Amino acid sequence: MNSRLGVSLGAMVLLLAGNAYFVTQEDFEVKSSEELKEIADPLADMRFDGNRAENLRRLGLPRSVREETLQAANRIDRQSGDKIALRLQRSERNEQLALDLCGRGELPRRYMLLESLVEERNGERVVLSVNQVQFRAQEWFTFSLVGDLHRSLERIEGRPDDAPARILAAVLAGKESDALNSQGSWSSNDWDWDHLFEKEPALKKKLTGFLAAGMVTLERAQSALCSGG
Repeated sequence: MNSRLGVSLGAMVLLLAGNAYFVTQEDFEVKSSEELKEIADPLADMRFDGNRAENLRRLGLPRSVREETLQAANRIDRQSGDKIALRLQRSERNEQLALDLCGRGELPRRYMLLESLVEERNGERVVLSVNQVQFRAQEWFTFSLVGDLHRSLERIEGRPDDAPARILAAVLAGKESDALNSQGSWSSNDWDWDHLFEKEPALKKKLTGFLAAGMVTLERAQSALCSGG
């Protein structure tokens, strides 16, 4: 073979291979971009008008926890619903609460609730009992990664259906970083609620207590702060 022809053929092969590589890379980047495409809050249309069972289902709360949460919410509403509404109205933060709990806050109201219903004691997140809740701002919430979790786990196409419940669980357990990095029991690729509850024995009770009080609080806020909105 003519040496010049051989060099030309070799150069052509390298050029084609290079083009194929860049096409593949571009295709990969496009697919990655599509997979990580940001979307609006999937639960932006959620209303808190007493339809607790449906709301808990949409949040992705595991079936094993839903019934307990509904029973607890019914009990809280019956025993303390009026007191919760009165505290909301009389709170020194009622203007801020009207934003946070009526859907006009920095994050969706299901997450803004955390600031009022959860304290941090000695590094542990503690769900306040209904009688302890005074709707004060909690300093830990300012430094929480709940916003990052909302954006990275929930506001993407192809998100898991139970993303909101996973986010709440991670924050209540103080494991936001593990959830963000998909580590250990918080791995997105091997998610198992039963396994998670085994590894985090206090979590099931925290989820139940938080969401039971949270559902009632958001429902009562509609008339107390949101003008029924």
